[in-house]
Amino acid sequence: MLETLTRQSIPTLLAVFINLLDACAFGTFFFPPQLGQTSGLAVEIFLLSTMAAQVALLVNSSFGSCLGTAMVENIPFIHTISLSVMSSLQITSRDEVRITGISIFSV
Repeated sequence: MLETLTRQSIPTLLAVFINLLDACAFGTFFFPPQLGQTSGLAVEIFLLSTMAAQVALLVNSSFGSCLGTAMVENIPFIHTISLSVMSSLQITSRDEVRITGISIFSV
């Protein structure tokens, strides 16, 4: 038991470290610059989606060890959604654009 715990702790710590580093980079670029300083919100979104992916993989995967993470490839989609919400709906409030963009993106 102790050997298994020791063997699994190093990859687990490495995965946590990698995801925290990804969250910082992800938080910087997730929303378009027109929406102002949104790094904290984007980091929260990244970590929440990473936890959801990890739980889903742990419950449903037949792999012995799997790593769930958020997809950084979604950044162009959220930029397009946010900018089109700003131009189409004539919303000037940055908070409203963020809320609308995240709602559309999650659907």
